[in-house]
Amino acid sequence: LAAALRWTHAAEAEISPFGDTPGIEASLPLELPVAETGVGLISVHAVPSLLWKGVQGAPDSAAPSAAASGGLSLRGRSHTLGVSARGAEEGISAAAEIRFFPQPSVLAFSAVAGGWVSGGDAGVFAGAGLGILY
Repeated sequence: LAAALRWTHAAEAEISPFGDTPGIEASLPLELPVAETGVGLISVHAVPSLLWKGVQGAPDSAAPSAAASGGLSLRGRSHTLGVSARGAEEGISAAAEIRFFPQPSVLAFSAVAGGWVSGGDAGVFAGAGLGILY
C-alpha cells in the first residue's frame, strides 16, 4: 500500500506546464499485476486523488475536488514502459514514459511525452532524464 502527497506551484497560471493544477494533492496509488510476459510484468494502475486547488499552490478552500488517474505499465529487468491518463475538473492529460536501466551500469535513462486539455487551452510536454541508481 502506498500514499502520495504532492504540491504544485504555477505562479499566476491556472495550470503548470505539465498540466498539473496548482495546489495540494493527496492520492492513493493502486497497482494490480495482470500478466507476466517474457519481457516483463504488465500491470494496471489506478490513482484516486483529492485536490485542494489554489493560486500559487496555496489552497483557496478547505473543500477538495476529486481527480483520478489510470494507466498501464510493463516493467522488466532493465526497462519500464508506461502510458497513463488523468481526469479532473480542470481537464484531462495523457502521457507515455520509458525508463531504461542498462546492466551492469548504474545509470538510468528516461523520456516522457504527453499532452493536456483544459477548457479551451491545450498543451504538450516532453522531457528526458539521466540518473544514477544507488
